[in-house]
Amino acid sequence: MAKHEPPKINLGLLHTFAVMSEVRSVTAAARRLDLTQSAVSHAIARLRDLFGDQLFVRKQAGFVLTPRARDLVAPVRELLRSADQLFPPASADQPDPGRTFRVALSEPCMLAFGATIASGLRQSPATVTLQVNTAIAESERLVREGLVDLGLWHARTPAPGLHAQKLKDDLFVGIAHNRHPLVRELRHRRITLGEFVDHSPS
Repeated sequence: MAKHEPPKINLGLLHTFAVMSEVRSVTAAARRLDLTQSAVSHAIARLRDLFGDQLFVRKQAGFVLTPRARDLVAPVRELLRSADQLFPPASADQPDPGRTFRVALSEPCMLAFGATIASGLRQSPATVTLQVNTAIAESERLVREGLVDLGLWHARTPAPGLHAQKLKDDLFVGIAHNRHPLVRELRHRRITLGEFVDHSPS
């Protein structure tokens, strides 16, 4: 009877898979893992050989997961959590270095959600540092490259390649002097976005 050899598990490769499945970028994964991009690319090649699947397919907006990779995300993360419990840090007396939670959000979103985010982090038993980036023009790139953990901004449609969820609808109010030419139009119909822009200060 043939002897069954258990598979040899390389936790480093699985950790690379978990990070890549999250950030979908070799550059961001290398930064998160403190590795070179070539090392991450080599690890991805080994993962493809290990699982017999492409796992990550390059598209215009970044890498996307194959169906096989999506099926692997949950069990790989669970295995890594179990490994963390089996192999705790060498010294339990070392102070908790904590972690940094990085958020990119617009100023209106800061007003709407900033206090809630900060309150939630204060309730965490771990030491957490909150970093906020309000350069809204850079938000999509920061999220796509894995440079922030969360992005909050106004968008009509989600950016391609990013997982997005609508949190709320917002209402904007325009105010004009009662002698403004648009006020007469408001009595009979709604103004269009183009008319609003044409009459807005440059």
